[in-house]
Amino acid sequence: MPNLTECKDCAHTVSKKAKTCPNCGVGNPGEKPSRWGTLILVLTIFAFSASYLIFDEPSNSTRSPSDRAQTTELTPPNFPVEPAETLEQVRGYISEGRFGTAIKIAERFDLAQNPELEQLHREATEMLVAKMRGPDVSVDPEQALEQVRGYIAEGRYGTAIKIAKRFDLAENPELDQLHRDATEMLAAKMREPTVRKAPVRVQETKEKKANAMSDESRKSIWMIRGKAAVKAQLKDPNSAKFRNVYFHRGSDGIPMTCGEVNSKNSFGGYGGYQKFVSAGKPENTFLEEEVTDFNVVWRSLCL
Repeated sequence: MPNLTECKDCAHTVSKKAKTCPNCGVGNPGEKPSRWGTLILVLTIFAFSASYLIFDEPSNSTRSPSDRAQTTELTPPNFPVEPAETLEQVRGYISEGRFGTAIKIAERFDLAQNPELEQLHREATEMLVAKMRGPDVSVDPEQALEQVRGYIAEGRYGTAIKIAKRFDLAENPELDQLHRDATEMLAAKMREPTVRKAPVRVQETKEKKANAMSDESRKSIWMIRGKAAVKAQLKDPNSAKFRNVYFHRGSDGIPMTCGEVNSKNSFGGYGGYQKFVSAGKPENTFLEEEVTDFNVVWRSLCL
């Protein structure tokens, strides 16, 4: 595909516009050096090698056979040869949060023969997975239960739903029940009208402008806000494609933007259309793939 390329660090297939490689974590993996940059780099290496051979390299006649053998085994710069040195380097990268680099260095050795290095490799892998899942997301379902309860108590139902959705709810009935509770509370919250007090003159001006606008204009503006809120939830907002978008105001009077959206995923390909519901703000916008009981919300707010 024209939008896919190889990671400049690990050769994993990534999108040209990806900010980080999902495999090794390197930044801007799709960037390639320009022709001029490559030419300058080659000339610099050639000049450095030539000067080294002319001024610093002793002749073969004055070097021992062991010295000549050592020069044939080149070691990459800043890369330790001994596993003991690697242990310290891997620990340092883990402490700096550079988990992908720590994993790559550890994998250059036989982990089966280096149990301590293998343990560091496992820890770095787990930390990298947790980092890619996002902040404040527990790996343990028991910890997730406490987090979801806390977010529900704070009224952050959307965050509670997203955290619960990362687990197999069929195997975690208690977490599944919290997910259902948060979904119902969120639907009830979105039905509640937002009341804001404004100064009398400002309020009168707003009412005059609102009355002057046609009903179709208000619907169009509301749908524009809804689509903008949907884009804010996507990994690649610029690739968003909408269809079947419409304005709906239910019996409770709450205006909603409903429809379907398709966008590119982390690998640069479109994942298919999915339904969405938006009340005009990102925190009150939900995609079909993020909510297990999405049909309940859809029927309640869009039909």
